Amino acid sequence: MAQVEADHDNLLAVQTATTSTLDCQKAQLQLMARHIDNRGRRRNMRIRGLPEGDESPEQLKGLLTSTFNGLLHRPRDTIIEFMRAHMALRPKGHS
Repeated sequence: MAQVEADHDNLLAVQTATTSTLDCQKAQLQLMARHIDNRGRRRNMRIRGLPEGDESPEQLKGLLTSTFNGLLHRPRDTIIEFMRAHMALRPKGHS
């Protein structure tokens, strides 16, 4: 009987350690998933109030470069590297 109780206590200790490890891994996976979800829009900026038009991506980058350089009190033609720039889609029914 003493051996069965000792084995039972050992199994409980292993189960407790395993449960603790699984809880820790679950928390780490949840944190990683949150970071992945936020990764796509992490560095995006939305600029409101720019005049709408049919600018090409290059024209839009020029407009943004000029605008940001003006805000930063730098020469308007100072190069700023944009990975991507596009106009937001307008809601349906608006022109």
